[in-house]
Order: sequence, then C-alpha cells, then structure tokens
Amino acid sequence: MRFSFPFVSVIGALFFVASDIEAIKITVTCDGISATVNSEDFGLGDLQCPSQSALNDLVAEDFEECTTSSISCSNDCLGEQTLLYNCKLDTYVEARDIVVGDAVGVMTPSGPACSDVYYKWQHEDKFGSFSFEVEDSEEPIVVSDNHLLYVGKTFGEHTPMAAKNVQVGDFLVTKDGAKKIVSVDEVMTGLVNILTYNPALELKNGVIISAHSYSEDMYGYAFMPFKLMYNVFGNWMAGVFDNHSFQKMLLKGDYYIGYAISALSLN
Repeated sequence: MRFSFPFVSVIGALFFVASDIEAIKITVTCDGISATVNSEDFGLGDLQCPSQSALNDLVAEDFEECTTSSISCSNDCLGEQTLLYNCKLDTYVEARDIVVGDAVGVMTPSGPACSDVYYKWQHEDKFGSFSFEVEDSEEPIVVSDNHLLYVGKTFGEHTPMAAKNVQVGDFLVTKDGAKKIVSVDEVMTGLVNILTYNPALELKNGVIISAHSYSEDMYGYAFMPFKLMYNVFGNWMAGVFDNHSFQKMLLKGDYYIGYAISALSLN
C-alpha cells in the first residue's frame, strides 16, 4: 500500500504537535458565558480529563462569584444518545450502543448507503455540548463544540462547520433538502466518537452531519491507522477496543489528535 506525501506529512505534523501538548482544554461556563482554559491553569498535572467530582470541586473553589457555573473537559464527539441507523439490526440505535464492526446509515452523492464503523471511543462522565433544534423534528442534534455540521441547502454543496460557529437561522442539509435551526442550547451530556469509512452520518431526523471534528480531511488522516487495522483484522477489532489497556491508551490519544489538529489552526 502506498501513502501519498500529503498523507505522510499530515500524520507527521499531527504527532509532532501532539507530542508537545502539556495540558488539556477545560470549558468553564459562568452565568451563561463560556471560556476555554488549560488544565495546567488549575495545577492539574496529567493529560487526562479530571473526574466530574474533581471538576465540581474546581467550580466551588475558583468560581464562587458565579450565580450558575459548570466546568467540563472539551471533547469532539457525538452526543451518546444520537440515533443512528444500524444496518445490521435494521433499526435506529443510540450512538453509545454502536460497536466497531457495525454498519450505520450514511449519505453518498448517489444516495443513502451503509458504512462500516472502524473506530469507537466512549468518553466517561458528561461534557459541555451544543444541542440544536431544527424545524419539523422532535430530536435535537447534540454534538461537542468542534464537531462538524453540514451547513447549506443541498448535500454535496454544503460547508462543514464547527458546531460552535453554527447559529440559529442556519440550514443543515438533510436527505431531502435542508432544515432550519430554530434554537441552540448548551447542555451536559455523554459523548462518543463514532468513525465510519464514509463520514456523512444520516440521523433519524434526516439531518446529515459529519462523523469528524475540526477538519474533515485532517481528521480522517489522523485516524487512518485505526482504519488500516480494521481493514486487516475486521470485527476482531471490536474486542480490542474493549480491552482495558487499549482504552487507557485511547483516553489520551483521542484528546491528542483533536488538540493537535486544533493547534495546526485547521478548525
């Protein structure tokens, strides 16, 4: 298998930047106003997200002046209750119940299709995220701040845009056209990273969003090693992802990749 120079360059740059990361991002919300700080600002030495109880202690200690406040680590994933079509089960299931080796509903230029899941990482605890309500839908779209939504009127002519930059009045593409965003709220929810060969996920409400964050191309390059492993080992990788030691490695790796792409200013 040959790798193009751009691919090798991207992977090299990501690992170079990731190796220099010394802190993770923490999102602090005080009276409805959010800001991002580094874990080192709180004297947290490691790169793991502090537990929710530790975050609550930080709120009590450092944000006493806030009437209402919350604090969470920044992640870049889907809300764990996002409904995806499981092609093998022929029904919609929550994203947290998807496993490596499943196939989920996606959109292609020629129409709906199914695409294999080659990577899954379930983050622990709950995190600050955005909840988008669209017209004619009872199911909100819940994603983290840098997760990519497809803004536009037609699939194929859409613009991948980080959730934090999407506003009320924007249109999100659907399988039949587009739906207007009528409200945006900040919520705390569990997050899960689900990656498929084709990243254009079709949700139960018909809206099509990306499986990627920050940059569609760069994110795909960054996770290429996992895709290659799935190509070789297939469904056996589902057991690997359940391995405790492998999960500990992913705990930092999933953060590293997103932060490295962010540091390269590609979001």
